[in-house]
Amino acid sequence: VPRPKVFSNMGQYASCCTNREHGIHSDGCLAGLSLSRGQFTLPPKVPPSQADANVPCGTEGAPMWGRRGSFHRSPERLKSFNHDELWSSEHEVLPDADSELVAALVMATPRVVPSEPPEVGDIVSLGPGTPPEFHGHRGVVTAVADSFVTVAVLDAGGCVGVGECWPSFADVSLVRRDMRLGCRVVIDGFRGRAQNLNNSTGTIARHPRSGHPSFVCKPQAPGEPRLTFCVSLDNPAASDGKAAVLVEPRFLRPYGDFVRQVSATAKKEASADSMLL
Repeated sequence: VPRPKVFSNMGQYASCCTNREHGIHSDGCLAGLSLSRGQFTLPPKVPPSQADANVPCGTEGAPMWGRRGSFHRSPERLKSFNHDELWSSEHEVLPDADSELVAALVMATPRVVPSEPPEVGDIVSLGPGTPPEFHGHRGVVTAVADSFVTVAVLDAGGCVGVGECWPSFADVSLVRRDMRLGCRVVIDGFRGRAQNLNNSTGTIARHPRSGHPSFVCKPQAPGEPRLTFCVSLDNPAASDGKAAVLVEPRFLRPYGDFVRQVSATAKKEASADSMLL
């Protein structure tokens, strides 16, 4: 009898149930999934705050595993989309970067000390209470529960999803919080064909299909889900009339930082002109 494979589209990630020893076994599936005689049924719909928590089977609000317990390191299990699936007349998807901008450096700044729990879209650093394989990695928060978060773990470059874990609030430290829904950002750092997007302003928004945040695979790298955020542009003309664009976080800057930099540059230029006079 072939081993059944069950997928659920609740929350931000797909879950898969397989077992080599017993034929059917839960490996990180959603709470409430039941299997009998090769059949499966999905649990009834629950409030978004619970469904989005996306915790392993057997949980009732709080995690039942140890602090270093549940995780997976299979990037193919991250819910991701192909480039062509998300492209439309309204949305630009992963424009050609043609840039040497190092994501790891951008993802590490600005560092802030949080006074509140992390929110969906925050970039966090995983602490010693997380699985050893992921300790020190950057990750993006995809769901928030009462005492823990769901984190999609990123590679050393801060671009590609490599796994998932469920750390407590105490086991993550906030790195960036300017990727939350509604945050104002400026696109910067593109070269080549996409450089017309530079200095475009917009707002972090939820993509109508891939949600927030999104993982997108480029055609030339189908097994590498890349972290992106949907930016609703103030001026769609900058993107050939498209209202929004899915951009990697290394090309996004907080709007406030951009304004301060422009202001500082203007003051320096004004000071230089006055000295010449």
